[in-house]
Amino acid sequence: MEFFVYCRDRPDTAELRDRLIEAHLSFMDAYADGMIARGPTMDTGREWATGSMHMVDLPDAAAAREFAYAEPNQRAGVYREVTIRRWRNELDRTMWDFAGTGGERFLVIADGRPTEGFLAGNRDRLIAFGPLLSDDGAEEVGTVLAVEVPDRAAVEALVAAEPLARVEIHEWQFGGRPARNRVTPAGDIVAIPLRGAWTGNRGILHQGRRIVRFHASDLWITCALEFRGRWAPQWRPHRFTWLYFHDEAVSFAAGHRPCGECRRASYRDYRDRWADELRVPVPSAKDMNRRLHGERIVRGTHRRRTHELPWADLPDGAFVHLDDAPAVVLGDHLTQWTPEGYGTRVRRPAAGTARVITPPATVAVLRAGYPVQVDDSAR
Repeated sequence: MEFFVYCRDRPDTAELRDRLIEAHLSFMDAYADGMIARGPTMDTGREWATGSMHMVDLPDAAAAREFAYAEPNQRAGVYREVTIRRWRNELDRTMWDFAGTGGERFLVIADGRPTEGFLAGNRDRLIAFGPLLSDDGAEEVGTVLAVEVPDRAAVEALVAAEPLARVEIHEWQFGGRPARNRVTPAGDIVAIPLRGAWTGNRGILHQGRRIVRFHASDLWITCALEFRGRWAPQWRPHRFTWLYFHDEAVSFAAGHRPCGECRRASYRDYRDRWADELRVPVPSAKDMNRRLHGERIVRGTHRRRTHELPWADLPDGAFVHLDDAPAVVLGDHLTQWTPEGYGTRVRRPAAGTARVITPPATVAVLRAGYPVQVDDSAR
């Protein structure tokens, strides 16, 4: 039984809310398996929270009341009003399955029901969507949706075109602990909020929503976020685990290569430059997988290998260790990578050797001119 729970903050409770954040997250951890969407609504400047929204699958109305009123923020007096309504998830997925388009996120609460084609026409930007229901679930009494669009004007135009009344539009953002599905340049799988420009996988790594292994095979690929309109939920049992990379240079440093299906042109370019620079026959995918695996991991372990290479030979897009932190090579400078994104820039050494994270075969591909994508913030 799915519920929409929205709690509106009292004025001047931001400091109290901040103090309770770990207690709130720990309370919500017990409901992780049933969570569909969650996160705070924000003021128009997106500087502080105005409320807390959860869409959650629970056994019954009594469990929903327990969920809402036993929550630490509610018990401490953060909220001035609590709304609990039956709801139906018409997307049949969670917010963690939403690929994202890079826009701003909003929560819309309204009376009425959008037109029949609304869902089909907006599925790619809807994070959550469904009707509010009467207590017995028999009648649709309103609509709640979470959406990602360029700005507030876009969401206002979206709902203005629909037969909705008493519309509330709230700035909103994802809440909860970040999912452990981001990959660092060292190949580690971590829980950080940094958005990914690419997805990919290295086999089935999860049970439920927990990562339980580092890799499942030597096939590590980088994929496009969108391909032929295909969509698949995350954390499916017995299916590969979707991973996300800040940019392509990070994915290459982690030891991945372009996918041969969704990135066919990039795969061929990578493969052909591999053959040219390494002076070997055009490799098969298995040939590349085998060599990359040997270059990224110490055999029989999960320990990461690094490689001593001359600074002068490193192409743009290669990652190195800089004072034990990863940094990307870009021309005459290095830009440090952090869990929050790219940061400090320093001058690249003119001589000596570097501890290189990116596998040497991929370094050769980059040296041969492969046009690796690096986030603009690194430049």
